[in-house]
Amino acid sequence: MMRGMTMGVLVAGVALLCACNFFFDDETYRYRLTVEIEAPAGLKAGSSVIEVEVRQTSDSKLILPDARGLDFAVKGEAVSVDLGQGRVLFALLDKASGIAEAALKPPRYRNDVEYGYLKRIDDLKAMSNVAVVPPEAYPMLVTFGDLNDPTSVERVDPDDLAATFGEGVSLKRITVQITDDPVTTGIEKRLVWLSKYPEPSLDPTHGPRDFSLPATLHHGAFQVGVRK
Repeated sequence: MMRGMTMGVLVAGVALLCACNFFFDDETYRYRLTVEIEAPAGLKAGSSVIEVEVRQTSDSKLILPDARGLDFAVKGEAVSVDLGQGRVLFALLDKASGIAEAALKPPRYRNDVEYGYLKRIDDLKAMSNVAVVPPEAYPMLVTFGDLNDPTSVERVDPDDLAATFGEGVSLKRITVQITDDPVTTGIEKRLVWLSKYPEPSLDPTHGPRDFSLPATLHHGAFQVGVRK
């Protein structure tokens, strides 16, 4: 009898959890990502407003909270910093879904998925300060030997920009700030080969064993979700 009652309580508890969490509001926030570069000609900077939508996976509302999954939909484009003489530094979207949280460190942390991460998003959206991104959360930095040739892409070491751009060029800082400003657009005017589809490789002719940067980097690292 006791065993049957225990099982009944367990089933009722699971049902209650599912009922309480079946209806779920997705969360969306925007932040401005800014890259500042020290150069012989003075401080150079570029920024981009990026939107992140956090939503539960469609099949996750009927299971226990800490087993649920989350999807992240990013909308925006990479930061461009014009260093002159045709050289441009790009900070990519590879860490766009987590970089604001990594820098701002919302105060309320809990273990389960909905009441931990999604409540932290509420905290995140309430923050107004400019926060410095820690090095471990830096986005990938790249440049192009020729902006018109996507296969000329090369990775830039954040600790040694001078190796790519010359003496006196260094990364000052990367910052984030929560904002209601519109998502940034227009990078395709600089990268004329960029398509509205995020899937193509920068080198679509690469072979199956080619793991070079042009082969593995995709258009979606530069722009996603802002062109129809």
